[in-house]
Amino acid sequence: LGGPPSGHRGMGNDLSCCAKRADEKNHIQRSISKNPKADPQNVSVEGPVRQPQSDKVGIGAYFERSKIGTGLVVKSILSGSPAYKTGKISVGDAVEKVDGHDVTAAKLAELAELLLGAAGSRVSLSFKSVTSDKVYTVEVVRGIPLPILYNN
Repeated sequence: LGGPPSGHRGMGNDLSCCAKRADEKNHIQRSISKNPKADPQNVSVEGPVRQPQSDKVGIGAYFERSKIGTGLVVKSILSGSPAYKTGKISVGDAVEKVDGHDVTAAKLAELAELLLGAAGSRVSLSFKSVTSDKVYTVEVVRGIPLPILYNN
């Protein structure tokens, strides 16, 4: 309770190390006033928070690092999504391959790059079932748009 964790700075014009990295990566310019009511034009965020990627869509499954062992497992599945409609993918299943690429040691960002694609395109996924330990493969049609964040 005694202040921000080490490596982080307080509010005002100082940014945390994470905010600085994000700003540098996304070329965001920030201007924050300590008293926004007195200085309203100095309260702004300029530049893209995230570039719209309307051409990239997913399958409606979210993944996380496995808590028991290695690899990435299904964290959740959106109801009605392409992943849900396969009727085979379950929470806890470990993803092993995407379009023939071994992803057992992949990072989440690397998996996302392989899973995202044009709406209506197909992606082949191999999973190891959490319940039976058997490997199965499904073909999923991409169709869940990514959320787009806008600057206001």
